[in-house]
Amino acid sequence: MPRPPTRHGLEKKYKSWRRGKSTSTAAKKGGPTAAAAAGGGAGGGGGGGGGGKGSLKNQLRSQRRFLSKLPPPPPDGDENDDAAADAAAAKALATRKAIESRIAEIERLISTRDRIEFERKNAAKYHRVRFFDRQKLTRLERKLRRERDDALADGDGAVARRREAEWRRCALDQLYVAHFPHGERYLPLFGGGEAAGKNKRTGDGGKDGRKKKVIAERLWRDYTEGKIAPKEWVNRGALDRVRESDIRRMDDADSGEGPKERPREGLQDARFGGAAGAPSMSERTPPPEPELPSKKRRKDERGSDDKGAGD
Repeated sequence: MPRPPTRHGLEKKYKSWRRGKSTSTAAKKGGPTAAAAAGGGAGGGGGGGGGGKGSLKNQLRSQRRFLSKLPPPPPDGDENDDAAADAAAAKALATRKAIESRIAEIERLISTRDRIEFERKNAAKYHRVRFFDRQKLTRLERKLRRERDDALADGDGAVARRREAEWRRCALDQLYVAHFPHGERYLPLFGGGEAAGKNKRTGDGGKDGRKKKVIAERLWRDYTEGKIAPKEWVNRGALDRVRESDIRRMDDADSGEGPKERPREGLQDARFGGAAGAPSMSERTPPPEPELPSKKRRKDERGSDDKGAGD
């Protein structure tokens, strides 16, 4: 007569982790159960219904494969007296249209997700440059507002109007930095990073300058039409005072200090020591370059010196 197993032997033989591993353990770990696996297999080999990029591409591939296996639609004007054949053809046509609609929807989802991912990477790539532009514009806006108020207090209307125009231009630049489209390469307003804190603007000419003007004008139109709401750090008070003339004058301002004044002719230029009426630097004839002695001439001169020393 065999001995009955002891309690210790039963626990050793029937461990807790050995029981119900196929369903309960998989459910606890978040893995697919047998029923879920069967359901996934029955749903078609489209790569699952998840929202991942690979799953959408797998669904697109499976739908295209399924579409290629369908019979071609009957040509127009081909009538069949068989009612069953007509019903089958109508069903196949409806299936084809449903699959084509599903393919178009999946392609739209993939395109939208790729665009969002590209914009996210672009925003992270140019975050540092945009932050520097924001800081410089904030300092410039405070400076222009202070100078405008001082000019108004002193009764200098010309300077006050000039600072007012630059103040409105600064608000346009703030809107440009805050709402620049992430789907495009960011074009900075200032160059040199944070170390060049002179509010030195990059040139507004050329292809990039024209593109910056177009984007700034488009953003201002969207703001006036209520399509975008400026961020908190954008000066809305100055933005509401922007005029059409400010948009047209954007090409004239090459720096944050306003348009540059050209020196008048006939004035003394203290930098080069030129007097009134003197020719400019480009018109002056350069002095003749000194003639360097050739190698043979230097050798003859050296030999004559040695001969004179020997005498």
